[in-house]
Amino acid sequence: MKKESYARFAVPEYWIVDPAHLTIEQYLLVHSGEPYELANVFGAEDTVRSERIPCVSFLVKEGLKIVMRK
Repeated sequence: MKKESYARFAVPEYWIVDPAHLTIEQYLLVHSGEPYELANVFGAEDTVRSERIPCVSFLVKEGLKIVMRK
């Protein structure tokens, strides 16, 4: 349901974080009005980067440490 709401408001990108598997899925809205496309699946040792959010860059396992503390 969130995914459809994001697309309706043209949110350009969203991520699904899976702390149990230490992964982050990156979805992009390539064409307005169409479904999001899976762009990347980042594993624990990968660095997350986004062309649409250029100030973001972090190692998945380090970013998930912050999420799991909360």
